[in-house]
Amino acid sequence: MRHTSSIPLFLFLMLGACAEPSGYPSLEPRPIERSAAESDVPAAPAAAPAAADPARAAHAAALVEQAARGDAAFAKVVAQSCKALTGGLRAAEGSEAWIAAQQALSAIDAARAPVQAAAAELDQLLIDGSNAAAAIDTSGLAAAGAQIDALDAAEQARVAALSAGKGC
Repeated sequence: MRHTSSIPLFLFLMLGACAEPSGYPSLEPRPIERSAAESDVPAAPAAAPAAADPARAAHAAALVEQAARGDAAFAKVVAQSCKALTGGLRAAEGSEAWIAAQQALSAIDAARAPVQAAAAELDQLLIDGSNAAAAIDTSGLAAAGAQIDALDAAEQARVAALSAGKGC
């Protein structure tokens, strides 16, 4: 009995071997997969060079100036706040001197706003330039962004040092 149940399976497998070849595609490269030299498809035209946008460049320069003025104002606020910070950061928490130091730190942090605003606006210019329909040269914007980012990083480091009781 056991041999008779395996005979139909054997016959089924034998019939499959006699079947005609199926219509599977060739494994040769398709025309689109050939290199450009082999293909009849013409190469894509070269992209047009990015155009400089004088209005964006002027806007970026104005933002760098805004950030520089903001950084100068930040330095003045730091100088005015040093006396409150020096005595207040080491004072007992909740004391008048400690509260004055916390208010000075808040004023210093708020004085960073012009540089942060310039950085955000320049980032938006870069985004708008990269999303423009025509290619726009954003290298000048990137250079302005580096200048503003350097001012922002220096201000952040200064606030961190002042908060830690160093730097006045």
